[in-house]
Amino acid sequence: MTEAQDSLPQPHSRQPPWRRGARWLLPLAVWMALMAAYGEWVYRRAVTNQVADMHRNLEVLLPALESAITRYQDFPYAVARDRLAWDFLADPHNLHMQDKFDPYLQDVNRRLATELLMLLDVRGQVVSSSDWQTRKADAPENYADRPEFKQARAGRLGLDYAVDESTGLAGLRIAHPVQNGDTVIGVMVLTVRLDAVQDAWRLRGAPVVLTDNRGIVFLSSQPDWLYTATRPLNPDAIQQLAASRKYGRDRAFAPIPWKLSRQNGDEHYQLSARIEGAQRDFLALDSRLDAWDWTLTQTSDLAFARRTRWSAIAFATLACGFVLFGALYLRQREKRFSELRAARQQLEQRVRERTKDLEDEVSFRKAMEDSLLVGVRARDLEGHIIYVNPAMCEITGYRADELLGRLPPYPYWHPDETEKSWADNNAALSGRAMLTGTESRFRHRDGHDVFCMIYTAPLVDAAGTHKGWLNSVVDITAQKRAEEQQRLHVEQMQRTGRLASLGEMASTLAHEINQPLMAMASFASAARIYCEQNKPTLLIENLDAIKDQALRARGIIDRIRMTARQQTPGLQPCNLQEVVVNVLALLRFDLRQRKARVVTHYANHLPSVNADRVLLEQVVMNLVVNGLQAMQATPAQRRVVDIRVGFDATQAFIRVADNGTGIAPEIAGQLFQAFFTTKLDGLGLGLKICRTILEGHGGRLEFENSPQGGAVFTIFLPIAI
Repeated sequence: MTEAQDSLPQPHSRQPPWRRGARWLLPLAVWMALMAAYGEWVYRRAVTNQVADMHRNLEVLLPALESAITRYQDFPYAVARDRLAWDFLADPHNLHMQDKFDPYLQDVNRRLATELLMLLDVRGQVVSSSDWQTRKADAPENYADRPEFKQARAGRLGLDYAVDESTGLAGLRIAHPVQNGDTVIGVMVLTVRLDAVQDAWRLRGAPVVLTDNRGIVFLSSQPDWLYTATRPLNPDAIQQLAASRKYGRDRAFAPIPWKLSRQNGDEHYQLSARIEGAQRDFLALDSRLDAWDWTLTQTSDLAFARRTRWSAIAFATLACGFVLFGALYLRQREKRFSELRAARQQLEQRVRERTKDLEDEVSFRKAMEDSLLVGVRARDLEGHIIYVNPAMCEITGYRADELLGRLPPYPYWHPDETEKSWADNNAALSGRAMLTGTESRFRHRDGHDVFCMIYTAPLVDAAGTHKGWLNSVVDITAQKRAEEQQRLHVEQMQRTGRLASLGEMASTLAHEINQPLMAMASFASAARIYCEQNKPTLLIENLDAIKDQALRARGIIDRIRMTARQQTPGLQPCNLQEVVVNVLALLRFDLRQRKARVVTHYANHLPSVNADRVLLEQVVMNLVVNGLQAMQATPAQRRVVDIRVGFDATQAFIRVADNGTGIAPEIAGQLFQAFFTTKLDGLGLGLKICRTILEGHGGRLEFENSPQGGAVFTIFLPIAI
C-alpha cells in the first residue's frame, strides 16, 4: 500500500450481525415468558371450567345412581309381608309349601326384572329362591355373615353390594326382615344388577368408578378396573374380605392402574392411566355418598384444556403481530404528521382562549338545567321542539336527538288522548294555556303511562322578541298511583272481609280431609298388588279399608258442615289405645319413607273417654305428622316419636314427644293462632283446629319443650262417667 493510499479516510466499519440482533434478545425473551404465562393462565381457566362441568355432571350422575339403588327398596318388604312367606318359614320342610313358594318367588323376580330373590331363615340359610331350578340342593348356602342379613335380622333395611359365591352374580342386595308381629322370623333378599349404570358411564368417554369404604372398586366404566383398590389394604382388611366372601373368592385387590397427582388446596386432582392402549391424562373429582359410605370418582379428559392453551398462545402470537405492525405504522404516521399536529395544537389553543368564557357560561347554564327534576321543553312559534333537558327525556323515554325538530303529534302523546293533546297543543301555541297548568297523560317509550302537569310560559330572547313557548313538565305519576292504590286497598279490605269466613272453612276442610285421602291412596295401591297376585281375601280387606276411609272423609265433611251450622258433634265412648293404634296403622308408610319409628307406652286398664273418634284420630295424626316433620334434620337413628297413653283420677291423656328442634320462645305465643306457620307450604291451621276440637270435647291441648330436645304435646280429655 502506498503512502497516498494510507492518507485516504477509511469508511466506518459496519456493526457485526450478532451485535445488531442481540438487542432483540431481551424483548424476545420477555415476549416468550408472557406467552407462556398467558398460556398457563388459559390452561388453568379451562381446568377450572372442566371442574365446574364435573360438579354439574353430579346433578345427573348422583340422581341416576340413587334411583338405581332405591327404586327396588320396597319390593322385598312387600314380598316379606305376604302370609305365604310366614307360613313357609313356620314349616320350611313342608314340600307342598316348597312347591308353591319357589315358583312364587320365581314369578315375582321375573315380573320385577331383577336377578335373584331369596328367602333366608333366621340363621342365614337359604330356604327358597327364585333360581330354585338351577340351585344345587346338596350345597346349601349361608348368608349369616353378610352385612345386609345382619341389618335385616336386627329389624332394619339391609343394603350392600356383593358378589354371590355360588353364581358369581354381582349386584346390589336389598334385605328386609320377615316379621310376625315384632319378631323377625326370616329375611327376604333381592339382588339387583347395576349394569345399566355402568353402561351409561361408558358412554361419557371418561372413566367413572364407585368405591366402597375400603377403596375397592365395585362399579366402573372400565371393566378391567373392577375389584382393584385405590389405596393399599392392610392384612386384616384382606382377611375380613376373604372371610366374608363379599367379592367372591381369590380376589387379590391389586392396586388400580393409575397414577395420581394432587396439589394442596385443590379438591380435584390429576389422574394418568392407559385406556385402550393409549396413555391419557384426566382431571378427577371425588364425591362422597354418605348414605351408603361409598365414593363416586368421575374424570374429565385434560386434552381439551391443553389444546385450549396452545390455541390461546397461537392466537395471542397472531394478535401481537398485528399490534406490532400497527405500532410501526403509527410511528411512521406520527413522524409524517407531527408538524401538522403542532400547527393544529396552536390553532386549538387560540380557539380555546377565545371561547373559554363562552364555554364557562354555557356549562353553568347546562348544569343548572340538567340538575332540574322538572322536565323543560322549548318550542318555536310553529311547534318545533328546539330544546329538552335530561328530566324531559327521562319522563318520555326518548333521547334529545329523537325529539329535537319534531312537530306535533309528538311520539310520547298517548294514543287514547290524541284529541285532547291536539286541543292542549293549539291552546298553548295560541297563548290560551291555563296559568294553573294542564294535566296530561304521556305514553313512555317502553309502554307505560306517565301522568304530568304542564305549565306554559312565553319564550322571549334578549331583545324582547317572542320566539316561542317554554313548558315546565312535572311528573305526577307517583301521586296518581298512590291515589289508585288507596282506592284498591279499600276495595280489597271489603273483599277480604267477605271471604274470610269462607276461606277459613275451605282451609279447614282441605287440612282435615288430606289424611283420609292419603290412606285411601295407600290401600288402593295395596289392593292393586293383591288383585294382580289373585289374593281375594287381602283384596277384600283393602277394599273394606278404602270404604272405611271414604266414610271417614264423609264424616269429616259432615262435622265441618255441622260446625258451620253451630251444631255439636256426636260423642261416643272411645278407647285411647285403639285410637293411637288406628293412627299408626295409617302412618306406617309415611314412617317408613321418613326412616322414623314410633315407641308406644300404654297404661293398664285405660278408662274410656266420650269423644268423636274421627276428630280425635285427626288430632293424634296431626301431632304425630308434626313430630315427623320436625325431625327432618335429625339423624335417622334418633328419629323417634314417643307416644304415652295414661290417666289420673279425673282425666286421660295422650303425650306425643319428638326429637326435633323444639318450639322457639319467640313463636310460642303464636303457635295456636290461625294461619301462623313456620312451614313453607303450611296453612297454619293444624294446631288451631286440634285445640278447637279438644275444647269442643271439654279437653285441652298443651305443649312444652323437652329437656332432652324436641317438643312434647299433651292431649287431656275428661274420663267418661
